[in-house]
Amino acid sequence: MGCEIRQTPTGTMIICGRGRRPSYRCYVCQKPTDILCDKDLGNPSFVCDRPICLKHGRRVASNTDWCNEHTTAV
Repeated sequence: MGCEIRQTPTGTMIICGRGRRPSYRCYVCQKPTDILCDKDLGNPSFVCDRPICLKHGRRVASNTDWCNEHTTAV
């Protein structure tokens, strides 16, 4: 992750870290979401990772969500 520069009353701060997650937007409606499609694409190391909201995806198991494209293909 890159660094962020912030101005404070006492000076300049440079904040670097890995804890902040990128913000995703649903591929259909562009609403902010933290859910990605978990459908494997034939190899467990390759998954769809398409950002989806709960309206445009489907929970198929605990902590496993699929986008509409992969839900309708089954």
